[in-house]
Amino acid sequence: MQRLKINMNAITFILGILFVVSGIGKLISFQGFIETIISITHFSSAVGFVMGACITGFEIGGGIALMLRYRIKLFVALFSILVGIFIIVLTMAVAGNKTIACHCFGIFDIGLSTYQELVFDVLLLDVMIFYGMFISSKSQVLFQSKFLMVIVALLVLYAEYTIVQPLSKRQIAAGNINIAETVAFVNQQLPDYASVNNKVHILFLLDYNDFSCPPCFDSFLSLALSLREQRTPEGRYRAVGIMREDELMNRLAPQRLNHWKEINDITIPLVIASDTIFGKLYTGKSAVVILDSDSHIRFMNTFPLSHEQIKTALILME
Repeated sequence: MQRLKINMNAITFILGILFVVSGIGKLISFQGFIETIISITHFSSAVGFVMGACITGFEIGGGIALMLRYRIKLFVALFSILVGIFIIVLTMAVAGNKTIACHCFGIFDIGLSTYQELVFDVLLLDVMIFYGMFISSKSQVLFQSKFLMVIVALLVLYAEYTIVQPLSKRQIAAGNINIAETVAFVNQQLPDYASVNNKVHILFLLDYNDFSCPPCFDSFLSLALSLREQRTPEGRYRAVGIMREDELMNRLAPQRLNHWKEINDITIPLVIASDTIFGKLYTGKSAVVILDSDSHIRFMNTFPLSHEQIKTALILME
């Protein structure tokens, strides 16, 4: 019993650390987190700021409370509700093939996809639910029977599996690219692009909303700037990008895109495609695609990219 008590104390402390780290991660990229809240809720900037501050403060303060073993039952219950809300948002995002900023709804900023974050948060919720049941005096009778405990756990896991597993198929289906139509679209928008079709070339398929995830934007910018350094004047169109149109990036008024390129020192040619057209060309998270002279895919990956993946892309483009 003493060993079990020590283990439960360790779980409490670990949960506290997880939420403190999560809150600090949001605090570091607070503006991106606010933009994510606004894009989901469509609230005003002021309301989004208040919500972001409350969530961030609660995660840090509540995490510290768990680490200090203060009002454990209350904070475990409140964190369960918070993670449950995250799961609902992520489920809707995966079902609609949308992207949530990389670290806002996960514990660590390790480049998880939206579906992977969903699975992670479901597992986290399981831990907190069973932990909450264990520390509740009304539920301890359940845990006195190992058989009943196993049955309850299996039923909960099976119910979650039946909900989450079908979403994995939608996630796998996302990320498809129609090479022929994409190349044709770029040729139409940038006639000079046809001059590099007989060489290895790179396409960026971009959704501005994805760049509320700092690692996604940082890896895109790193690759774009590195390509500029190795590009020859005659090879300007070996690297081009297509930006999905949204409320910020308007193809009929490209001033916002041009300003964004200027302040980030991006020189690769970028064109904006309407949401309908972009959906026909590509479905999925912002990605980079390298094509050979026959328009076959030699490399394709969604952002964020690791240093090794950026290195691989640059070698292929040499």
